[in-house]
Amino acid sequence: AQGEYSRARSSANFAVRIYQHGHRVLMGGRVGEARSAFDAALEEVGSRPAGYRAGVHGQLAVAFFGVGVYEESAREAEEAIRLAPEPSLAYFYRAAASLGAGQKESADSLLALAVRRCGPDPRGAALLQELVRKGTEAKEARRLLNVHFGRGRSR
Repeated sequence: AQGEYSRARSSANFAVRIYQHGHRVLMGGRVGEARSAFDAALEEVGSRPAGYRAGVHGQLAVAFFGVGVYEESAREAEEAIRLAPEPSLAYFYRAAASLGAGQKESADSLLALAVRRCGPDPRGAALLQELVRKGTEAKEARRLLNVHFGRGRSR
């Protein structure tokens, strides 16, 4: 098995293959194993441009959010923003994941920043709506939807 791993590691598409493996095990609920695979993939792309690495971290934020691992999602979104601070959906993932993790005050201020930087993107609202559907901080998610995306806002 070690030889197979070494051959795979030396292949040109190792980062993609290990990322895909991480995604599969994450969907199976094995968060620790997925984190290890994702870390290996991130190590492999460490010399790529910041924008590329930001995209990988952004995809990890999406994956972790999708399975309700909000702390990891927020961390990945934060890293995506650090690497590429231009307006992106990562700002909304960071805010929504923070809310999912129970950090209500932080989520509100992060969402306000996201809307200031990126505008009231409907994809950001969809993340809050997903929390409502999952029953995760639903009351606060509804309030934030109203405050940051509601009809009373000037656009």
